[in-house]
Amino acid sequence: MELEFIRLEDNSWIPLLNKTLIHSAVNPQREASSFIDHEWGNLKDVQTVIVFGLGGGFHIAELLRRKNFDVHVIEAEGSLIPAMNERWPDLMKQIDVFANYPSGQLVRELQDAGAFTHAYAVLKHPASVRIAPLFYKTIQLVLNERTLFRLRELVGSNEGLSQFLDSLDINHDQILTLPMVEEALIRRGKGLDKEGLIWMTLRELVV
Repeated sequence: MELEFIRLEDNSWIPLLNKTLIHSAVNPQREASSFIDHEWGNLKDVQTVIVFGLGGGFHIAELLRRKNFDVHVIEAEGSLIPAMNERWPDLMKQIDVFANYPSGQLVRELQDAGAFTHAYAVLKHPASVRIAPLFYKTIQLVLNERTLFRLRELVGSNEGLSQFLDSLDINHDQILTLPMVEEALIRRGKGLDKEGLIWMTLRELVV
């Protein structure tokens, strides 16, 4: 993937991947603020955020401006990392960035870095995801599978909860969320330990 940068009047840098701008060249800070405003309901109550796409870092800087999140970034373009280390070192020191790993190993690296210690939210940077859709779709699927696997471990021998997890209808383009679990509980009706399941879900999920 071809990587270039343009420099703005305020001396900030905007990456171009395959000749495509991945932030506004007019006011990337305002764009980032609007983006985080839109996503804030899914972010404000968690401590950890897994971000799909490093981009030029504006959306991540806005996250950290609002709250001292633990930020773990998954990036499809490995060459962007040293470039951003050079152009915005202060930001890069505050986050963990992962690239150039197979999806299975990536999840292990995230786990070793503590990304799954608490409930987390997934934040998808739209332009980054548009540039590498298959990469991020694969990562999303792996994260969903990990969440379901961990939930099954927590369920143990509870047959009712096991059947409930089997009933979840998760598309590959979705992130497993608490509202999805609650909707499935409503469909199933009585006979499930709702409080216990919600507790388990909150330990693992997160949007």
